[in-house]
Amino acid sequence: MMRILHIADVHFDTSFGCKSARVRDALRTATRRAFSNAVDDAIANAVDAVVIAGDLFDDQRLRLDTERFLVDEFSRLEAARIRVVYATGNHDPSAPGARLARIRMPDNVALLGGATPRVVSVPTSSGDLHIVGAGHESDREMRNLAASFPDVERPGCVIGLLHTNVESASTTGEHHAYAPCTAADLSRDSYSYWALGHIHVPGPIGAEVPAYYAGCIQGRHFRESGPRGGYLVTMDNDLPAEVEFRSYAPIQWHTVDVPLDEGSAGVSPTDVAGLDRLVATAVRQLKSEWTGIDLAVRIALTGGTTLSDELRDPEQRNHLAEAWATELDLLYVEVDASKTHAPIDLESATSEATVLAEALSILDEVLLTRDTDTLRALLPTESLAQDHENLLRYIADNADSLRFELAERMLIQEKG
Repeated sequence: MMRILHIADVHFDTSFGCKSARVRDALRTATRRAFSNAVDDAIANAVDAVVIAGDLFDDQRLRLDTERFLVDEFSRLEAARIRVVYATGNHDPSAPGARLARIRMPDNVALLGGATPRVVSVPTSSGDLHIVGAGHESDREMRNLAASFPDVERPGCVIGLLHTNVESASTTGEHHAYAPCTAADLSRDSYSYWALGHIHVPGPIGAEVPAYYAGCIQGRHFRESGPRGGYLVTMDNDLPAEVEFRSYAPIQWHTVDVPLDEGSAGVSPTDVAGLDRLVATAVRQLKSEWTGIDLAVRIALTGGTTLSDELRDPEQRNHLAEAWATELDLLYVEVDASKTHAPIDLESATSEATVLAEALSILDEVLLTRDTDTLRALLPTESLAQDHENLLRYIADNADSLRFELAERMLIQEKG
């Protein structure tokens, strides 16, 4: 049995420039804690190697204390007789004069910075573990590095290590297509596992190939929400690799939806005290699910409320965010009120000559004639994306809800 720990996209020394000094310091500290947690886990599980699939650093401006920290952590792994194999990415390329080249790494670290794949063989009690990796030589590596990986016909297990944009991965559209490849490029019978970096969401690229993105080790913003960490991978010759996600991030980002139409006894809050109660209930539920974790939370307020005018004001939202962060013991709070609106009175809305009244009149005609094409155009919602027979039944059962939904959409668009 052979075992590795796969991490990627640590992004040491991210600037976090848009955050306050307190939050910046907390996030920088959290990134280091996450890395230390990964090292602790590697030692506790007696892995044979830690593989890092690129973007260990965020850019070339590396702090001296970060360099010292990293070398100390690698030295802890060296003392535990754990090999480190690190392939560079687009944020930490091995270009001439790169900051990375000036760091004297411990002897257990194998740095793969060239585009030509190298094989690092790690002796284990169960045989040899062969790690094949290539790195980025510039911050805009456009070559398909995976295509040049060799088929390794050696006894033992073979791991592929690469920072790449796999075209078939579900989130690749959110990232630059550096070192692009396809799942077919990774479909090699001799490889037990592909340890990938670049996409910040952890998970497999698909069902056909044993290739995983580790995701970032510590989320940096709301697009990197939820648990973050790496993969503990266990291999045993010809058996499929066992892949287990391990959470290392001490800070998590979450979005909490707070419907204002569903306050106490179905009454929307009319004052800040009522709003506080709704938000506190939702946040406490989240905190009960993630004990021992610091939380950065986006409060997504939705629905009709008499407070909609106040919630349109950025200054007032900022005051709410600061108050909720303090009162609910949260690292950071952001308030999103983009989907709130004034309370809807459909009877009043249809009694005046307004655009909303005209739209509701059109909707009533559509509901009467069962014109499903026009209905989908008016309300392009997931609930209406069904076959004709089921849609007709849905229309009949939900006419009032559809009228309310159209009014709500128009009010939100008008506000935006």
